[in-house]
Amino acid sequence: MNILGISAGFHDAGIALINDGEIVFAGHAERYSKHKHDSKLNEQIIADALVNSNFYPDTIAYYERPWVKKSRQLYAGQYKDFFKGLSVRQMVKDVSMGTDLHKLPIKTYNHHQSHAAAGFQTSPFGSACVVVIDAIGEWDTVSIWHAWYERGEAKYRRVWRQSYPHSIGLLYSAFTKAVALSTASSVTPKAAATRKRPNLSLFAIGFCVNLVISLKVIKPTNLLLLSTTGNFSILFSCRIPSASCKVVP
Repeated sequence: MNILGISAGFHDAGIALINDGEIVFAGHAERYSKHKHDSKLNEQIIADALVNSNFYPDTIAYYERPWVKKSRQLYAGQYKDFFKGLSVRQMVKDVSMGTDLHKLPIKTYNHHQSHAAAGFQTSPFGSACVVVIDAIGEWDTVSIWHAWYERGEAKYRRVWRQSYPHSIGLLYSAFTKAVALSTASSVTPKAAATRKRPNLSLFAIGFCVNLVISLKVIKPTNLLLLSTTGNFSILFSCRIPSASCKVVP
């Protein structure tokens, strides 16, 4: 199956083309538009993907479920956000350059499952516990997944979740704003250290490890920790119960 994966509409838009499970193209919209953290797709990235892939996608995979997200925005009183924004199909049509991309079947996925898949399916592990910390997805703000492969296909089972408005990611955003860091910029532990400002990723790591151990949600396994607030994405691998962590390159 040939899949066009899309993440767009909020920040750091990007696409990937998958051919029978292999990534043949991946790119960020900002590299083409030259607008930092560009949330919109553009014709240049679509053209580059199609030219360099030598195949045409059969389906579109979108990183979240828009109407589930809309329900949360309505609940939160974010009426401006609720009524703005294009549909996924219209978003694709605007950059399809006369092709039939926008007519392809579109499948949407749980926001946090997309994060979990990005971590697990690019890791060396055959099974893992994946912890996703986000400011907010559709509704989830923290989620824990059991991930494994079955006959070559990645499987996911959500074993715990924390929902809006309770969000350690939003708390992280408030702290970074208070110490003059931007949540919309790439902040790594090394960069934070060179700026001589608090490295709040350590707080997230400790939170995750203690949460998984205390909940005892799955048997001892590999643990992937993903902090995904803004463009702050860092992946740690741990072995539970020892919980000795290292950054995954």
